[in-house]
Amino acid sequence: MSQAEAKAAAEAAAAAVAAEAAAEAAVEAAAAVLKDNSKAADIFISGVQGVHSVINGLYSPTKETGQDGRILYRRSGERGDEALCIEHFEGRWRVKNESDRGSGACRAYVEGGCALEECRSRTWKVVDGDDFVDRQSVRMATGDAVRSQASGRSVLAREHTRASPSML
Repeated sequence: MSQAEAKAAAEAAAAAVAAEAAAEAAVEAAAAVLKDNSKAADIFISGVQGVHSVINGLYSPTKETGQDGRILYRRSGERGDEALCIEHFEGRWRVKNESDRGSGACRAYVEGGCALEECRSRTWKVVDGDDFVDRQSVRMATGDAVRSQASGRSVLAREHTRASPSML
């Protein structure tokens, strides 16, 4: 075997090892997403103030997924392009209009890379003009706390839920 042939064989072997490692990493990532998706449950966002207070409310997991395979959440009772959803996009959970799915556009976000339910203690960033600003007041509830807030027994639920047409 010539030196050139040996070099080519070594490069091919290295490429095969790298491809195998990449395939294993992809399988592990897909398994992690499936595990995170199995945790999907209703969530309740509260504490957003001002023009973006429409974000507050109950979001439920759908059967749809975003670009990385993570569950898409939709604001309860909403449909159409202006309906609010939460999509995991480019490593962040983003609250956005349905028409903005698949893009980085959003009204608020929290760092992701995990199940949305695991982001309860993270700081949300909400759009303020052209920038995103940390909003310590934004809370995300899961589990039994969702049922309490969504049922209206919570002060936050009444204070931070979009008004229905019958209330106008």
